[in-house]
Amino acid sequence: MNISKLTLLAAMLITISIGCQDSATSSIKNGEEPFRQEAEIDKLVKTKYQRFRNGKIKNAEKLPAVFTSSSLDTLDFPTIDNKMIQALTNQLDALKKRKTKKNQRIAGLDVSIEKLEATIQLLLNHADNPKLLKTKLAAHQAWGNDKKGHVKFTGYFTPIVRVKKEKDELYQYPFYASPENWDGSLPTREEIDSEGALQGRGLEIAYASNPVDIYYMQLQGSGYIKFVDTGEKILLRYDGGNGKRYRSIETYLSRRKDLKIANLSNDGVKRFLRKNSDIRQEVLNHNPSYTFFRPSKSKVKGAGGVPLMENISIAADPKYFPIGSVALASVPVYDADGSIVDHEYRLLLAQDVGGAVRGSGHVDVYSGVGSKGKKLASQRHHYGQMWLLLPQENQQLALLD
Repeated sequence: MNISKLTLLAAMLITISIGCQDSATSSIKNGEEPFRQEAEIDKLVKTKYQRFRNGKIKNAEKLPAVFTSSSLDTLDFPTIDNKMIQALTNQLDALKKRKTKKNQRIAGLDVSIEKLEATIQLLLNHADNPKLLKTKLAAHQAWGNDKKGHVKFTGYFTPIVRVKKEKDELYQYPFYASPENWDGSLPTREEIDSEGALQGRGLEIAYASNPVDIYYMQLQGSGYIKFVDTGEKILLRYDGGNGKRYRSIETYLSRRKDLKIANLSNDGVKRFLRKNSDIRQEVLNHNPSYTFFRPSKSKVKGAGGVPLMENISIAADPKYFPIGSVALASVPVYDADGSIVDHEYRLLLAQDVGGAVRGSGHVDVYSGVGSKGKKLASQRHHYGQMWLLLPQENQQLALLD
């Protein structure tokens, strides 16, 4: 390259840098506090995104479709380490265990089991060559609930609830197994908890001292119960639901003008209901959706039937991210205090579903077990972006090398 061309390139880079700085300065002058992310593009030019505190990109434009094709050259590709290789291997097992084998199309995309399996095999075969993967994979950005590409990342974890095998004055709220051979529509939460619709059927697994603990384990989809008299700890796995649509009790509480609740986080709601036990069941009954459990000696697994892995496994709406699919995501990063400080690219694997996870604009990231998992999950309530990964159209599924 001659001197004149080098001079022209340098001038272009300086102009781009000044333009980005001016944009950031203008935002600060307008009273906003942008959050900046730098994503390297071809190791030559860096694009700066200004983000609000909730993680959304400022001035993001609307996307034309539910999934929009994006160039992987403009996105960072994370390192595929041994932990991710194990997770991807598990994902192949999740595809084999899927009850629905028929081919699926989502917003015009072929997300058949063959295509999802090919995606995983490409990642495993070329784990040490991200540049090659970018030529073999196609990225399709989800437009999210606002159609601007913003996906909300929340967290879920595996709780531990103290229980007793037999009912007494304190431990009187049952964990239920799924009723078999039920005639007609399954009962609502109110019919189960307040009207005793399942009593006398031998479905009680154990008894907790607080129905709120059961409620939030149902939202998580699985959890451990620990018997206070013996110390035995048993995993309860998701065993289906009653088919009723999820309704948020947090939204219900926020709309009640006669109630004063400042903190609508899980812990905040728990504290509020502990102090206001007279309306506790009324509040819980607002959500008719109900989850059943079954005891298990295996590791914590999601609806995909494979072990959930921290910061990799997600619960997603299978209408958009079916079990067995792989997503590239720009996810929020937090400091020790739980404040969002950055975004980073990760591979996320759809291995679970959740009653509260609906649409292309919300996924739940698995965050671990017990108090540690709870702390991490409670931090997650910010936005990023997600791209569904599929093989390039010119990739022959029979030749993944």
